[in-house]
Amino acid sequence: MINIYKKIKKKNSIWKFGLLRPYLVDGERILDFGCGDMELSRQIASRYKKTQITGVDVIPLMRKPTNKKLEFVQYDGKKLPFKDEFFDTTIAFYVLHHCDNPQAIIRECVRVSKGRVIIVESIPHSKLEIPFMRFFDWFFNILKFDNTPLPYNFKTIKQWKNVFQKFGLKNTISYHPAGYEDLLPFGKMYILEFAK
Repeated sequence: MINIYKKIKKKNSIWKFGLLRPYLVDGERILDFGCGDMELSRQIASRYKKTQITGVDVIPLMRKPTNKKLEFVQYDGKKLPFKDEFFDTTIAFYVLHHCDNPQAIIRECVRVSKGRVIIVESIPHSKLEIPFMRFFDWFFNILKFDNTPLPYNFKTIKQWKNVFQKFGLKNTISYHPAGYEDLLPFGKMYILEFAK
């Protein structure tokens, strides 16, 4: 059973990397915000030899990275322990709906990034979809046994745009029909790229 779980996690991280690949540039300093087990960071580091990645999460990392290009930092969920514009790019993959105050988190991600913030989120097309999205978010996260916070902050595209406009960021939004979400009749995955 453990081997099956490991294989699923690895396939999931390869799938995530494939979605982000068009947005990545070798040689960048990247913040993987809400990095979880750092599997996505490991995928990026294995393919981009000049890239340095720092993973940050409120949940402690059980398996510390052995790759010198990877670092893990646990933080308090409020202020990122990095200087302004320390990273070239910040990635938040399915993280913001787990945050009590996504706007404060975005402010921090923008502060520590000199270039871009890339967000991947599941987005409802209407409020009627949100109860179903909450259930599936609970179901998939309960299987991890890692006490992931579940405040269910799902926002529409318009709401996300409004949040980012407050920071004066330019944005591009892409819908990506890929993964399990397209088997469900609600909530679709979007990549939101915001540049300073």
